[in-house]
Amino acid sequence: MADKKPDARITIELAEGDIQPIDAHLGAADTLPLRGIDLLTRIRGIARAQIGRKERGGKNWGDVVIDAATPLLSPERLARFAPGGPNEGDLEWCGLFVGDCVLQGLEADGRPPEQLREWRRLASAEVPVFRDRLAAAGLFVPHVPGQPPPANAIAAFFRRFAHVEIFDQVLGQLAVTIGGNTGPKSNEVAEHRTMLDDPKLDGWGLLPW
Repeated sequence: MADKKPDARITIELAEGDIQPIDAHLGAADTLPLRGIDLLTRIRGIARAQIGRKERGGKNWGDVVIDAATPLLSPERLARFAPGGPNEGDLEWCGLFVGDCVLQGLEADGRPPEQLREWRRLASAEVPVFRDRLAAAGLFVPHVPGQPPPANAIAAFFRRFAHVEIFDQVLGQLAVTIGGNTGPKSNEVAEHRTMLDDPKLDGWGLLPW
């Protein structure tokens, strides 16, 4: 009789030397099960790694804002929002944060230049414009109260606030999102949890790839 093949699942070695599947330890954990690193996972990891980053000196400026804006805005336009510029303090950067996280994910995933160009065309610092561009491309799905988002959702749009965040995961009836220009003082990258029946949820931005 042939030897049984070892469990192909990821394992961890305990101090006693026993080997157990790692998913046994994640059954009740506050996380999704481990999966392969796909594009959505890359993007979510990029967003999550920035939680806690804050504006420098307030007024919608600082390293976290500049990092998010530079790949998507021309230097001339970005300079208008800098301290002393004609639009100082007006750069609401939640859309730029989402746009940049997706762009970084595409680059890390080795996606072709045409996909990078297409995403730059879709992304916008102005959330209503961002939403409308995705909708025109067939990449926006209105939220159905109580229902989870589509499997390829990457952005969560919120009503009233003209706000958008990276969609991370669903925990029970909670949508977990990560957004910029938010937090207690609207000046940082923070995680939020929103009930799926909350009327603030507007809809979901999808990735076409």
